[in-house]
Amino acid sequence: MKTHITRHSIIVLAIALLMFNWYFVPVFIESTSMKPTLNEGGIILMRRLTNPGPESLEYTDLVMFDYKHKRNVLKRVIGMPGDMIMFDNKTIYLKKVNSPAFIEITNSLISHGKYNESGYPLSLYENEINGHKFKVAITGVVPQNDNNFFLQENMPVGQWLVPAKSIFVMGDNRDFSMDSRYIGFIDIKCVVAKSLGDGLFV
Repeated sequence: MKTHITRHSIIVLAIALLMFNWYFVPVFIESTSMKPTLNEGGIILMRRLTNPGPESLEYTDLVMFDYKHKRNVLKRVIGMPGDMIMFDNKTIYLKKVNSPAFIEITNSLISHGKYNESGYPLSLYENEINGHKFKVAITGVVPQNDNNFFLQENMPVGQWLVPAKSIFVMGDNRDFSMDSRYIGFIDIKCVVAKSLGDGLFV
């Protein structure tokens, strides 16, 4: 009887683990590019996307994607297909598809000096897109680095039109993130997983 119960428990556990791995993916945070939201060395539990499309994602979602030789990259969705993004003086300006004008994504100061990066003190700000609020870190010491921005054909420096089936992503640690400002757009099909609401962090 005990053997039967043990075998049954093992089978149930194996099925449960398979289902968990099908729907969820734990992601190890390998960099500081998403500070203050995600801390290096932590873990975030995300929902696996099997056939991602534009309808699978929303503004401000945390997403994990593969980019060229680098796997499990974590960033935040800032622009959706058809949107126009402008980044000037460390501020995002968003013109959504079919919208008549750019909207400034205001950097509302929360605190200064609580976090630091490479010896630089970081100011903590709140951003809001589509009613979703999130925190970003910016330093007044590191320049905007326009010279290394990704240049889209027929667009000025620091301005991008998001193509169909792509997204524009950024890290929350704005001055220390290699994101769409530098590497360009991310094909939605490369997105492996997205956050569970505000995320489940360990």
